[in-house]
Amino acid sequence: MLPCLALISLLPHGSFVPMKWDEATLRTKLTGFWIEHDATVPREKRISTHGVIEWQMFQQLEEGDPPNRAYQIDNDNESQAFVGVLLMNTETRPMWLDFQFSDAGRQVVQLGIIEFDDDQLRWVRYGRVPLKAYNEVKGKHPDRPTAFVDEKKQPLGYTMVKWKKK
Repeated sequence: MLPCLALISLLPHGSFVPMKWDEATLRTKLTGFWIEHDATVPREKRISTHGVIEWQMFQQLEEGDPPNRAYQIDNDNESQAFVGVLLMNTETRPMWLDFQFSDAGRQVVQLGIIEFDDDQLRWVRYGRVPLKAYNEVKGKHPDRPTAFVDEKKQPLGYTMVKWKKK
């Protein structure tokens, strides 16, 4: 224990040490309902505690659903919903969390990276790539986001807050 404390004390103040996750632990932590907020809007300036986009992650609602089923509900866009599956890779840094779904009849994958700050999830997602192109490079697509902040150190992506439905 003492060597770990000594090593941590050598880190610059405010340094974030990413936790090593295994897939089962990460799946358990992600399972449930989440509200999405734009990461560029500070918590105290958000219009509502409820986001306009809700996620249900790793939710099997019907018999036969895959265990990595996910639902994205966009309440600001005429309650548009996407049903798909989550694809994750806990071996990469940052970890990947991608969303595969059907868009206008085409299978696509939205590329993403994640990190946790306590119980708050940061998820940076970018674009949509065809599933075939995604599979050909095993997820190592050049459009994958790589950082949680831009060159001016401003936050990117979304802050995800766990939500317990009543």
